[in-house]
Amino acid sequence: MSNRRFEMYEYRQVIYRMRLGESDRSIAKAGLMGRRKASELRQLAKERGWLAKGSLPDDSELSQYLEPKPAAESHLSLVVPHADEVERWWRNGIQGTTIHQTLERKYDFSGSYSCVRRYLATLKAANPEATTILEFEPAEAAQVDFGSLSDANRQLKDWILQTAGNRIHGTTKQKPLSAFIESEKHLLTALPDVPPELATWAKVKVHGNCHVQFENCYYSAPFRLVHQQLWLKAAETSVKLFRDLKLVAVHPRLKKPGTRSTIPATGGSILNRR
Repeated sequence: MSNRRFEMYEYRQVIYRMRLGESDRSIAKAGLMGRRKASELRQLAKERGWLAKGSLPDDSELSQYLEPKPAAESHLSLVVPHADEVERWWRNGIQGTTIHQTLERKYDFSGSYSCVRRYLATLKAANPEATTILEFEPAEAAQVDFGSLSDANRQLKDWILQTAGNRIHGTTKQKPLSAFIESEKHLLTALPDVPPELATWAKVKVHGNCHVQFENCYYSAPFRLVHQQLWLKAAETSVKLFRDLKLVAVHPRLKKPGTRSTIPATGGSILNRR
C-alpha cells in the first residue's frame, strides 16, 4: 500500500478527511490517492485509532507503518561462481552480450543475459570510472596495438556464421544468414576483372594562362581552348581534361596546393611542375 511518492503530511491530510466522513470514492475523485489505496489506509487507520478525535499521527508513527520495507535480499546470482573471470573481462572492456555467450560456451551457463547485465551493473556501481586527459609533446609518446590478425579473423568468421548470423535481428526479425541466402545471394554478381577507377568529375574553365584550376592546383590545356569550359576527371594518380567527350590533356595528379603541371604541347613553352 505504501508509495515512495507520498510524503507523510499527505497521508495525514487523507486521514483528516476520513475523520470528516469523506468516502474513499470522494478522496480518489479529489486526486489524493486511488480508491484501493484509500481503503487500505482507512483499514490501517481504524486499527491504529487514527480516525478518533485528537492529534493526528506524527511522521515517525506514520513511517513505521507506511514507509516501504527493504526488499528481501535477492537470490545468489548465477554469475557469482565465475565472478573473478567476469570482472576481468568487464575491466578489459568486453561487452555484456559477449560475456554471456562466453559463459554459455565455456561453462554451460544456464543464466539469462539479464542475470549477467544485473551483475555487471553492480560492478559498475561499485567501481565508478574516472578519466584523465593524457597530453604529450610531439614525438614524446607512441601508441601501438598488438594482436594475432589471423586468429581475430577466424574468431570473427566463426561468430558471424554461428552466432550473429543465426539469431533473430532486432529490426528485420529474421536470421541474417537465412535472409542472405533466400533474398540477396542470387542478386550478387562476380567482381570485374579490372577494378573500377574511382574518380571525381568537375567542370572547369581554361583561364588566360592556358591552365585550369582544381583543388588549388593548376593543369595546362591546349591554348586554342582558352576561356572555354572543359570537363576534368581527377583519379588517384592522374588528371584528364575533356572537350566534347574528346581527351585533350593528361596530367599527373598534384597533391600540394599551388603547384602547376604544364605540358609544352598544350600550354606554355616548357614542362613545369613545381
